[in-house]
Amino acid sequence: MSIHFIFDLLSYSVAFLISWKWIRPATPAIADETLRYGYYTALIIGFFIGAFGFGTLNTYYSLHQIIIGKSVLGAIFGGVVSAELFKKFAHIRGSTGAYFVPSLSIGIAIGRIGCYLSGIQDYTYGIETTTIFAHDFGDGIMRHPVQLYESVSMGLFFLYTVWVYKNNKKT
Repeated sequence: MSIHFIFDLLSYSVAFLISWKWIRPATPAIADETLRYGYYTALIIGFFIGAFGFGTLNTYYSLHQIIIGKSVLGAIFGGVVSAELFKKFAHIRGSTGAYFVPSLSIGIAIGRIGCYLSGIQDYTYGIETTTIFAHDFGDGIMRHPVQLYESVSMGLFFLYTVWVYKNNKKT
């Protein structure tokens, strides 16, 4: 079992728990409990299809090999599309996107640490640099640790969303 896989499982688990225990009960746009289950199921399916679909296409077009890949942008795209389709067919009105933002941001923050620890094999490293933040991922080239940049920014964004929810602010 790879370190990347362990961090993926950790990120999915933490994101799911935050969504299920904290965000799910506070979703006023979806008052019916059965519809909430359907909404979250659609969201999760969309995340996985988008993440693996776009990630695999990206690795195919980048490396000219069929390698199962994951894409954060693909996950977001797939989740939004599936959530909006579910809302359309279930006749749900109102915004629901803000309810998965905290889960998504902390999931990305944790998952990107796994990308960083995976090294050069992950194909998510940054460009060559001479800054003090540079890191050698094992190929002798000092690169930006973009995974850590994203992890820190998503962690800060998570803390901001927690603050917004706690203080009941409208964004």
